[in-house]
Amino acid sequence: MPKTGTTSIQSSLCRGLHDARFRLLTLDSFFGNLLIGSAFSGDYGVGSRFISHGVTEAMAAKVPQESRHYLDQGLAAAGRRGCLPILSAEIITNLPEAALERLRDFVVGRNWQPRVVMDVRSPLDFLESRFQQRLKAGIMVRGAPTRIADYLEFSVRLGYARPLQVVDRVFGREQVAMHAFDPAGFPGRCAVRHFCGIAGIPRESVRVIRENDSLSLDAVRFLYALSVAGRRRLRSRVDRLHRAVLIRRLQELSGETLRFHEDVAGRYAEAVRENLSWLEARLGCPVPLSRRSRDGAGGVRCDDDLLDFREESLEWLAGAAGRRKVKRGQGTDTVRVVAEQLESMRMLVSPRQLMRECLERARELWWRALQKRRNLR
Repeated sequence: MPKTGTTSIQSSLCRGLHDARFRLLTLDSFFGNLLIGSAFSGDYGVGSRFISHGVTEAMAAKVPQESRHYLDQGLAAAGRRGCLPILSAEIITNLPEAALERLRDFVVGRNWQPRVVMDVRSPLDFLESRFQQRLKAGIMVRGAPTRIADYLEFSVRLGYARPLQVVDRVFGREQVAMHAFDPAGFPGRCAVRHFCGIAGIPRESVRVIRENDSLSLDAVRFLYALSVAGRRRLRSRVDRLHRAVLIRRLQELSGETLRFHEDVAGRYAEAVRENLSWLEARLGCPVPLSRRSRDGAGGVRCDDDLLDFREESLEWLAGAAGRRKVKRGQGTDTVRVVAEQLESMRMLVSPRQLMRECLERARELWWRALQKRRNLR
């Protein structure tokens, strides 16, 4: 399930795994999301998903075939080497049942028995984390709105436990190791070590690479302002690079994290109560609505709350952008100027910052390419 330490697990298995008995089959900078999504979704699309943003019609016809070919060759190579292939497949909770069946049949057809390892996050925590993640993406996945009321309706319609039930049904409950995402109960509070213990990977053979890309509420408000102002589309690789630099700068903005108000959280909790009962029976343990501290007061209630910038954050923005501080309470004018200052920050990126981002990106792609070659041997 997304937002359960998956990025740390993927990075650690890609760059820090030192055990020839296991290998991560990855093809792309989104780990299994592009590989599994393009190979089995059935509607890879042209720019209709985050993983297919910027994809042309020619690529949309070609990439799925290439992904299936790579996976076919990677599974065969793993069989020859006698090692266990690992697929990062968090995207399957967003795919239709037919896509999961295609994935299962593909793996079984190559003489492998698929086993699913899944951590499940508490519903309110997942609701908030997914909202932030979609804002950070810079583009919205088809059908996933950013307006809070629409987002809540979308999340209720999608269902909390329904995707998990589909995984059970397609792969067989006995083949799905489902666990509650509770870092307090993980070895060293580490999701990577937790996964390795379940998968049978000796923890000493994995160098843990921790990835924490969460943002403060003030930073989320700024990204929301960009979205509302119509500046959320990333049209080129340069746009993506500048977006990455902006996100890195926004991570410097500390403060409280995003919490939805009880009005929002309560409506979602009521809508998924039946789902939660099923999940608790499935896991054999209680699952709280949230594992975060909540005092019942405050929190984001509506879109206007996300556009109610704190004075301290506006001062930070003015300093980062080299501009005068934006005045609060000016409605759309405040939002427009905030968005302009955020966009102007990318023009103030030093050559050193830009070079660092490029080098990190190049290093990551080099690791993935190296991994790909190894997986085919």
